[in-house]
Amino acid sequence: MKSLLLKVCIAALTAAILTFIVTEPSIIKQSQMGSRLESPIVIFVNNRVPKCGSSLFMEVLTKLSKSMANFTLIRSRDYSHYRIAAQDQQKLKEVIVSDAQNSSSRTLLYDRHFHFVKFESKPSIIFHYINQLRDPLQRALSQYYYERYICDVIHVYQACYMLHPSYHNLTLDTCVATGDPARCVTKPYGIHSSIAFFCGQESICDDTVSPPTSEAALSLAKRNIERYYIHVGLVEYIEGSLELLEHIQPLFTGIVRLYGQSFNRTRVYNTPAKYRHAASNKTRAIIRSLLQAEYELYYFVRQRFIDHYTRVFQRTPLYHPPGH
Repeated sequence: MKSLLLKVCIAALTAAILTFIVTEPSIIKQSQMGSRLESPIVIFVNNRVPKCGSSLFMEVLTKLSKSMANFTLIRSRDYSHYRIAAQDQQKLKEVIVSDAQNSSSRTLLYDRHFHFVKFESKPSIIFHYINQLRDPLQRALSQYYYERYICDVIHVYQACYMLHPSYHNLTLDTCVATGDPARCVTKPYGIHSSIAFFCGQESICDDTVSPPTSEAALSLAKRNIERYYIHVGLVEYIEGSLELLEHIQPLFTGIVRLYGQSFNRTRVYNTPAKYRHAASNKTRAIIRSLLQAEYELYYFVRQRFIDHYTRVFQRTPLYHPPGH
């Protein structure tokens, strides 16, 4: 009798389970969706500073994205809007989040030249910031002639940032020698402030007319780096920068290997040699003196990088002198 009763109970229980599965598939589906939604969307924002090895860096990341397929890479074609109005900041965030949600990996790296915008993280959406810097004098020399090159040669494809065509054929030596040298390191003459890219969208960060050299702007840039950036690499320590990025974020595992295979022996220039003009030692000294605030930020980032790298790897990173 007990055996028969047990069989009846088991049969009834089985029937109830089958009925639940057939009549309530939406509950099971919701449960499955719920477990998927528990995994947060992860978004890396690379608001890259111009002429800081960004083309090389992005080529390596593109190769990594294709080979590993563990994150989606979105490269913006907006090359000219570094300053973003408040309402447009929210729209930009919505677009980035939408792209991440539509990514099979739910992990996205968004790349664009723009001044820092603070996108708030929450449990379901996590934002990380990365960037890269370069010796300020070398960056200024590089950008000065690159801007003239894109204005005169490939202006059909990219925006020309300078305000007046009369500046196009002005060499840096001539610019420094024929007027106030300080004007030569401003956006109207083709050189953007790296401080602005970390300082953000506040008025003290605006480099539209002149670079933000105030202590307030510099302090805000440093604060944002400390609070929001998981990694700021350096061109002069490119191998070590990639090593540290790979250590900090395993998502980028393989980036050191790809760099070594593809680019370690290749120097990347975006500006053809005939459009680059060597600056005199006098000009270099003057320009360097005008970039004191930029150097303060660079040294701040460099010290943080070296300290972090040394703690992790118990050795000093390989250094490439500027211009080599």
